[in-house]
This record gives sequence, structure tokens and C-alpha cells, in this order.
Amino acid sequence: MRSFVLVSMAAAALPALAADTSPEGLRQFVRESLVNFEKTDQNMRGYEFLMRDDSREFDSHGAAKTHSVVMRRGYLEGFPVNHILSRNGKPLTEAEYHQHEEELKKWVAARQAESPEQRAKATAERRKRNAEQESWFKEAPEALDYRLESQQSIEGRNILVVAFAPHPGYHAHNLWARVLEKMSGKIWLDAEEAEILRADAALSGDVTIGWGLVGRINQGTRFGLERTRAAPRVWLTQKQVSSYSARILFKTIRGESTLAFSEFAPRKDKPATASR
Repeated sequence: MRSFVLVSMAAAALPALAADTSPEGLRQFVRESLVNFEKTDQNMRGYEFLMRDDSREFDSHGAAKTHSVVMRRGYLEGFPVNHILSRNGKPLTEAEYHQHEEELKKWVAARQAESPEQRAKATAERRKRNAEQESWFKEAPEALDYRLESQQSIEGRNILVVAFAPHPGYHAHNLWARVLEKMSGKIWLDAEEAEILRADAALSGDVTIGWGLVGRINQGTRFGLERTRAAPRVWLTQKQVSSYSARILFKTIRGESTLAFSEFAPRKDKPATASR
């Protein structure tokens, strides 16, 4: 009887599952979540925040070279700018700080001097580059198969934990999407708002580019993402992590990277159209 009560209480604490948690239903839910995910950059432009960029690169002997930068995302005359606060754990000197701030002011002044046509062209080119680099994940709903692994309550929200693996026989249409042919992992989805809370993925095999002549991304390369809910249907990136091993032409690269965002505060100025 006690076990029955505990199970009942646990079930009552979680909202109902999404309407369709079959593999095809989850595929559609992931598709909707990726559409919402594309709004992340727009959402981030509505906030000021702290950024920390940590990276480690390993040479052929395994020796690591580390690099760390802490920045504050702010706005000058409506333009997003990154104020560098420290490099490799050391705050900028007064001279470095003033030089950096002057560079930001000059960049903003140059943007303000652009004609509407120049600004529109630069915006279109930036959006095209971003679309080309990010279009690979749009293939994910068809490239991967999905299975509901569990249901969790995280900070009072109903989260679906969905495992994914390559769909047998799928061939990517985009060069970047080749990674999906060997990618497995889990994705945590907010059941109410169809948003990605977290993702963890790894390559189960090598991914070759240009039949291996141009490059190769090695098995074991991992990707991770964490997001936070700032307001109803407003989700922001909290962390991006990667651990990679690859070869590009004749150069082998191996390293780790973490980009973390914190101390979000709604911006109060008028937005502009470019960022630095």
C-alpha cells in the first residue's frame, strides 16, 4: 500500500506526457523544438550577460595549450558589443581596457556611418553564413530515430528525456549534416513549450569529408548544450561544450571547448542590427 501511495504521488507531481510519444510523434516534437531553437539568437539579443570562453588544444605529444576569455555582452548605441574583462584569468590592465573600449567605439561609429543599403547587405550576408552553418540540424528529425527514455521533473517542469540514434540508411543532404549519420545521444525536451533544455551527443564512428581526403571527424567527438528558461517561451543558451578530434587536410586537431553564459539581465536600450 505504501509503495502504491509513493508511486501515485510521483505520478501526480509530473504533468501529463505529450500527446504522442511514439517514435514518429517524438520525431514531430523534435521538429517543433528545433523551430523554436532557431529563435535563441533573437532571444539572446534581448539580454545583457556574462560570457566565459574556455578552450584547450592538444599537440601531437598531448601537451595542452589553454585559453580563457571572460566578456560582458553590452550595447553601445544599440549595437551588441563584447567588453573583454579578463584573459587567461588576468584582468585587463587599465591601458588594455581603454584601448579595447576605443576599438569598440570605433567599430560602432563605423556601423553608424554605413548607409541603409550597406547595413542591409551586411545583415543579409551574416544571415546567409549563419544559415549555411546551422542548416545541418534541420535534417535531424529525419536523420535520427527517437525513443522516449524517461520523464523527469526539473525545476517544476515536465521534461521528456529522448534517446536518439542514426536512422538506418539515411544519407545527409548537407555537408555539415554528415555528423548526423554517426551521432547518438540524448535530448531533454520541455513537454509544454517544445523547447530543448539540454542535449548530449557523441559520434559512434568516424565522419569523413570528401572521401577522407579533405578531412575526418573522429569517433568519440562529443557535443553538449544547456539552455535556461528566462521567461514563458523565452529560452537562452547557458552552456555549449565540445570535445573534438579531427583532421583537416594534413593537420590534426584535438581539443575541448566550453562557452558559458550567465548573469542574464534584460537590456534596456534600443536594438540595432550588427554585433561585435
